[in-house]
Amino acid sequence: MDLTGEDPKKLHAAIANVMRDAPEALKGSLPSSKELAAGAKAAKEDSDVKASTFFQSMLEIGYLIASVDGFAESERHALAELLSQIVGWAVSIDDLELYFNDLSDACDMLGRRERLRRAAADFEDGIHRGEAIGFAALVAIADGKIAEPEANALKELGSFLEMSEDEVNNAVNAVIGRLKAELGREARS
Repeated sequence: MDLTGEDPKKLHAAIANVMRDAPEALKGSLPSSKELAAGAKAAKEDSDVKASTFFQSMLEIGYLIASVDGFAESERHALAELLSQIVGWAVSIDDLELYFNDLSDACDMLGRRERLRRAAADFEDGIHRGEAIGFAALVAIADGKIAEPEANALKELGSFLEMSEDEVNNAVNAVIGRLKAELGREARS
């Protein structure tokens, strides 16, 4: 999947809109921004362990998938800014960048595959598993492209989530299709 021809600001705006305005048709393929924002708030306040774990696990898998092919500091900042916007600024860009640095250190210690496996274990039901794949795909394409290493990492995540390759592809295609429709809508505006 290659959207590198898109203006990065428009791409990020479209991703934020898809997350914010996720239609019912994407249920099971993408978490709602409200659910993520509630999790972000719970993580900040050290309350509601389930919501906090959901949010942190979504962030972790998104980061792990998007960074599999390398992550420049500018990409990390852009991702933090996008995710902060998606959750209605419930978490600051600085806090997200710090979290991503911690994740990077944890990957160095435990390995990316092990971190991905551990984060995947937090998604116990089919709906959240599909949402994890869709969210990771949106985060991965935030730089304009889902490169081969990212696509392979999405498949690996799917295997940890006990999803077939077809189920992974369906979740990714649903979200990317919605993103393309959003980009087309923005181009017509």
